[in-house]
Amino acid sequence: MNRYLGYILFFTSIFSQDEKLAVSILDFTGEDMKPKELKACFQRLETSLIESGQFIVIEKSEREEILKEQEVQSSGICDEECVVEIGQ
Repeated sequence: MNRYLGYILFFTSIFSQDEKLAVSILDFTGEDMKPKELKACFQRLETSLIESGQFIVIEKSEREEILKEQEVQSSGICDEECVVEIGQ
């Protein structure tokens, strides 16, 4: 876990910008960890990212909504005019 957090911090420092980077934390699993422990790790990571002030953390529900919208746009069902109309 600490190794992954180290990678995240390393890469974000390389690509740091004046603007806040929008991130979303994916669910993760652990072979020897209980669901409660995983949730606690998730919440700790999320809190650390928010408190750092360097990130905009996108919640799971927002992420899923964004992905659904991108799926509709890339499916070809809707052309650009339709997308503009839906967005209004």
